[in-house]
Amino acid sequence: MKNAEEIRRRLDEVKKMKSYTEAINALADIQYEIGVSACSERHALQDELTKLHVIILGNGDPENSIINRLGKLEDCMDEVCGKLDDISEALLGTMRGEKGLLYRINDVEEMKSDFKKAKWIAISIVIGQIVIALINLIGG
Repeated sequence: MKNAEEIRRRLDEVKKMKSYTEAINALADIQYEIGVSACSERHALQDELTKLHVIILGNGDPENSIINRLGKLEDCMDEVCGKLDDISEALLGTMRGEKGLLYRINDVEEMKSDFKKAKWIAISIVIGQIVIALINLIGG
C-alpha cells in the first residue's frame, strides 16, 4: 500500500467495526499489505543503490569510478591553470619585472615610430644636400 490516504480510509473503517475479531483481522490484512509494499520498495531501493555503487566505485574497475575520474579531472584542471598562468605571464610580464609580450609590442611600435621620424630626417637631409648641390652648380 503506497497511498497513505488509502491506509487512513481503511483504518477509519476498522475503527467503526463492532466486532473485535473482524477489526483484528482487518488490521492484520492492512499490516500484511503494508509489509508487502515495503518489501517491494526496499528491493527497488536496493537495486538503485547497487546501480549507484557501480557508478561511484566502478564495480571492481577503479579506472571507471567517478571518484577516479574526478581525480583525473582535478589533475587536468591544475595543468590547465598552470599553463594559463604561463600564458598570462608571457603576455603581461612577471612579478619579477620581466616585460610581457604586450609591453614588448608597445616598445616595437614606439621604435617603428622613431624609425619613421629618422627616415624622414634622413630624406630631408639628402634632399637638402641635393638642393644645395644644384644651387652650387647653377649659381655658383
